[in-house]
Amino acid sequence: TTLTIGEHIERFEIAFGTKEVAEEETFDDTTIISTYYSNNKQSIIIDNPDNSIINKVLMINILGQNVFLKDSVLSNEHIEFKAEHLTPGAYIINLITEKGLITKKVIIE
Repeated sequence: TTLTIGEHIERFEIAFGTKEVAEEETFDDTTIISTYYSNNKQSIIIDNPDNSIINKVLMINILGQNVFLKDSVLSNEHIEFKAEHLTPGAYIINLITEKGLITKKVIIE
C-alpha cells in the first residue's frame, strides 16, 4: 500500500498516561549472593555468605543458548564451577534461589 504525498493525521496516535511504579525491594548487603566469571580460573564463582539455597545455575550466551546448566547446587559460602569450554564474548548468568532470580552479565576474554 502506498500513501499519497501530504499529511495523514488519522493513521497513528500517541497516548500518554500515568503508571504506578512498584516500590523496589531492599536487601541487606550481607545477604546478597554475588556471582561472576573468573577469566583466570575459567570458572563461574558464586559467593553465598548466608548459605542460601541455590536451586539452579544457568549461563546463557548472547544468542539465548544455554551453555552451562547446574541443578542441585550445594549451599556453601563459596562455590566454583569450571566452565573452560566457553568462547570469548558476553554471557548472562542466572541463579535461581530460594529468594528469587539473580541475573548477572559477564564478559569472557
